[in-house]
Amino acid sequence: MKTSLAHPSRTVRGPAFSLVELLLVIAIIAVLAGLGLASLTRSSMKAQGIQCLNNLRQVMLGWQMYADDYRGELVPNWGNAQAGMDPGKPSWVAGWMDYTDSTHNTNISYLIHPGVGDRPYGALLGPYTRNHRVYRCPADHSMVEIGGRRLERVRSVSMNMYMNANWSGPLAQAGLNAGYTIFQRQSDFTVLAPARAWVLLDEHEDSINGPGFVVDVIRRGAAAQLMDVPASYHNNACGFAFADGHAEIKRWNDPRLVLPVTRRTILTRVQAPDSPDLLWLQERTTGKRR
Repeated sequence: MKTSLAHPSRTVRGPAFSLVELLLVIAIIAVLAGLGLASLTRSSMKAQGIQCLNNLRQVMLGWQMYADDYRGELVPNWGNAQAGMDPGKPSWVAGWMDYTDSTHNTNISYLIHPGVGDRPYGALLGPYTRNHRVYRCPADHSMVEIGGRRLERVRSVSMNMYMNANWSGPLAQAGLNAGYTIFQRQSDFTVLAPARAWVLLDEHEDSINGPGFVVDVIRRGAAAQLMDVPASYHNNACGFAFADGHAEIKRWNDPRLVLPVTRRTILTRVQAPDSPDLLWLQERTTGKRR
């Protein structure tokens, strides 16, 4: 009988990670996670930009259909808080956007239901667009608190005040005196080609109020200034829709046009002398009569 001697088992251990190696692995994982998050953010911003353009095109389709139904006359655009209140103040939308608890901020009837409520002559594009969501950019995160609830504001788009607006202020008169055109009919787009005449844009959350957007086309060069402020969603860019129906994203290169959101209404004019971006906007707002 043979006796075998059993050797006690030994656990073979590999070399352990040093603290430096462990930190290096953690750093690599953090970088990869950051790259993935950045890629996801870019994809989200791109998707928002595409949806923004689709929304603008939908509203522009309604804008064009309205003109077709009314023998070439453009939909009225009333710029202040009285929009849609009576027959003398008809408007494509009604309502006044701000940060108060006013139900104007959340009332979709002011966008798509003409003939009802206290703004019976507002929402004139409503029968053509039908969907209130096309009036708000998906990148707009503005909220108001009403009755203890936080609710989204319903509109981020505004209309060029040179598009069939009933102006009464000194700036409007100065524009008319200088020969600039307020477009009232489709046939008026001879002073500025439809593909270069913007109709709708997304307005800055702190700037938007009435349905109209005012561009000072009189003061240029060293005197240039912003009256209303365009949005800077989509990586410092803004969605625009033009009279020929196309929509595009305009990136702002001038930081003076990229204002942070403070949730306080902008009450002063933004000085932007010699701004190429502001000149781009002025040249596409209206044209001089020949």
